[in-house]
Amino acid sequence: MARRTIRAITIVAVACCMLSTGCAPSPRGVDSDRPLAVVLSMAPDNSAHIVDLKSGKVVETVPLRSLATDVGVDPGSRYLVTAQCGGVGNDCDTTLGYYDTSDGGEVRYLESTEPNPLGAVMIAPGKVLIANGCVTPEGVAVSILSVPGGDVLASGGVPDMALDPFLAGGRIWAYCISEKSGAHWRVLDPETLQSTVLISGETAPASIVGDPLDPHRLFGLFQTGEAKAVTVSPIDPDTGVRLGDAGPSVEFMDGPGASAMVGDTLAIADYTGADLQRYGTQLLLLRPGVSDEVRVIDIPGGAASLAVWEDSILVLEGATGRVLALDVESGAITEIAVIEGVPGFFLDIEVLP
Repeated sequence: MARRTIRAITIVAVACCMLSTGCAPSPRGVDSDRPLAVVLSMAPDNSAHIVDLKSGKVVETVPLRSLATDVGVDPGSRYLVTAQCGGVGNDCDTTLGYYDTSDGGEVRYLESTEPNPLGAVMIAPGKVLIANGCVTPEGVAVSILSVPGGDVLASGGVPDMALDPFLAGGRIWAYCISEKSGAHWRVLDPETLQSTVLISGETAPASIVGDPLDPHRLFGLFQTGEAKAVTVSPIDPDTGVRLGDAGPSVEFMDGPGASAMVGDTLAIADYTGADLQRYGTQLLLLRPGVSDEVRVIDIPGGAASLAVWEDSILVLEGATGRVLALDVESGAITEIAVIEGVPGFFLDIEVLP
């Protein structure tokens, strides 16, 4: 699953421009045999756009009741779940959006345990992990809900959590920062949501990326001491131990953002999203443990999110709504689709193969 780093800052960025989407015809549903991409756009559009990856056409636009900052998908059941964070203060939302791409119809809304759902991660068929922008005595609120039933299967808090949890190497990871222990990584139990510190201190990487096809391949981005420079090393998924340097030192202009992996190729966006007016960015391609070469691909509209489709990496341009396919062998970029006539910024992309 691709890592994303920009959604946590979008609440403040759009709080002043949120508008109601109003009423719209119910989406009809789409052919379940076609590979689809789901793209989220933020205020004032607040919609999930469903793209047929073979034809390059936007086949459905699903209006959402508020700003959604993340989307999770279940490939087997062909549905999507959106984290409806809303805005700040009285504008915050408390729900998840559920939409079946095969059946269409209205979006169903499932109640979250706390306000401001920020992240939605499908951790198993029928189970979604929710991270909320709300702090409880136990830490940042997290919960697991059944889908589509909406039953709360587990709830709790993660101390000092700084970024939404994500799946990599067959485990649920959460990046945390505290004044006492500094940066550290916790792993969450998928049944109880109890968390334990696995990596801490100077050995803690700035980011973790996993191979979606091999749970035993996990890589960390470790800071080198130079500003915005990292080196890529493999990590033992069970112990969190760094297994040695696997690539060259990579220097970023902005900072590591979204990432994804296909085969031996790791793609990392040089784009944090901290400045939504800075769209120009580059995508760095590495082959950890295979080659020291770093290839640089220009993404003028900003690589807001990455996803894996077959042997390619899909790149969502946040400023333009273009969906690009990157051939990891040749580095060639092909425009798959453009979501036109939509105001606002594009946040996230996921694939229903």
